[in-house]
Amino acid sequence: LTTIDVTYASINGTLPNHLNHSTLQGLTLKYNSLVGTISPDFFLQFPSLVLFDVGYNQMVGTIPNRNMSLLSSLYASNNKFTHWPSLLDTSSALATIDIGANLLVEIPSQASFGMMNSMYNLYLQGNRNLTGPLPNLFLTNPPRTSSKLVGILQAGACSFTGTIPEIPENQLAWYTSGSISGFLLGGNQLEGTFPSS
Repeated sequence: LTTIDVTYASINGTLPNHLNHSTLQGLTLKYNSLVGTISPDFFLQFPSLVLFDVGYNQMVGTIPNRNMSLLSSLYASNNKFTHWPSLLDTSSALATIDIGANLLVEIPSQASFGMMNSMYNLYLQGNRNLTGPLPNLFLTNPPRTSSKLVGILQAGACSFTGTIPEIPENQLAWYTSGSISGFLLGGNQLEGTFPSS
């Protein structure tokens, strides 16, 4: 068994800790009525997990970081998470993160974002409690290559202030040539301009 998809399955209650599928790569639980927090040991059951989708439920708290080194896609939008997923500090493979329309109160510092070199798509939209400057996802260590560009950044309808992140000069040609597919920041209080294609 490599994939479990129980979308629109009318599941309620909390996530169980007795599934234990060592070969599971995809777990999709979106559009149900799941509540509560995710246990710190929940992901220990899935050492091979690549995709986790718990969008459109009523989960709270944060997403733990136990045993998530292979995770590349995290979908957790439209819940009630208040804290940035701690797994993002440890999962170097993460390429897509969707945690829009939650109740986040903060996101990592610029230094933490700078280590997320594999991240390609980031969705933060609709987190009205997010304030302060928007981290510059283009500044990473090591620097991004043409195969690891930011493709989509959606951070509209938050409460960010400050200036629009600048693209480093050595990456500017990639983005202005059309490599970036979506950069949505409306509904904030940001200043500055974004290079046109």
